[in-house]
Amino acid sequence: MFEKVKTVFAVVGVCAVLWLVFAGWTLFRNIHNDGGTADDVRDAISNAQQQQQLAADAVGRIEEGIDASLGIVGGLEERNRESAATVERIQQDHQRIADAINGIEDRLERCQAIARDSQSRISECQQVLQGVRAAKDAGN
Repeated sequence: MFEKVKTVFAVVGVCAVLWLVFAGWTLFRNIHNDGGTADDVRDAISNAQQQQQLAADAVGRIEEGIDASLGIVGGLEERNRESAATVERIQQDHQRIADAINGIEDRLERCQAIARDSQSRISECQQVLQGVRAAKDAGN
C-alpha cells in the first residue's frame, strides 16, 4: 500500500517538475527589457507556487483517503475472521444437534420396542387372568 503512495508522490512530483519546466520555458523564451515581462514572470511563478500547493494538498487528501481505506480494509478483514469463526461455531453446533437427534431417534426406537414388548406381556397377563377367572367361576 505504501508503494502506491510512493508512486502517487512520484507521479505528482514529476508532473509538477514538468509543469514548472514548461512554465519557465514559456515565460523566459521571449524576454524583453520591459517591465511587463518581469511582471508576467512573477505572476507565473506565483501561479506555479499556487498550483504546487494545490497539488500538495491533493496528495495530502489522497494520503488521508488511503489511510482511511486501509482502516476500512483492516476492519473488514477482522469482521471476515469473526464471521468465519461464527460459521465454524454454527457448524459445530449443527453437528452436535444432529448427533443429539440421532441419539433421540435411537432411544425412541428402543422405547417403542419396549412398549411393544410390554403390550405383548400385558395381553398375555390379561389372557392368563381371564383363564384364572374362568377357572374360578367354573369351580364355584
